[in-house]
Amino acid sequence: MNDEVQYMERSGDYTMFAVVIIVFLVVFCIYLVKTIIPFMDRCRYIKMEMNRSEGGEYLYWKKKLKRHYIRNIPFVGKLIL
Repeated sequence: MNDEVQYMERSGDYTMFAVVIIVFLVVFCIYLVKTIIPFMDRCRYIKMEMNRSEGGEYLYWKKKLKRHYIRNIPFVGKLIL
């Protein structure tokens, strides 16, 4: 009888742990989507402006894109410098 009670308590602990992990993953995914979508939209806009521009304006947009990467993804900034 005592073993059954301990098993049920352990089972409840595992269930609670699984629920906490699932909630954490859902919140993390929502946060990731809310940060990646605006980042990608801004990158797409800058690249579109780069395609439309020539000469000095092209260099301006290229610099703007580099700054955008450095500001939002610090470890990528070191790769493209």
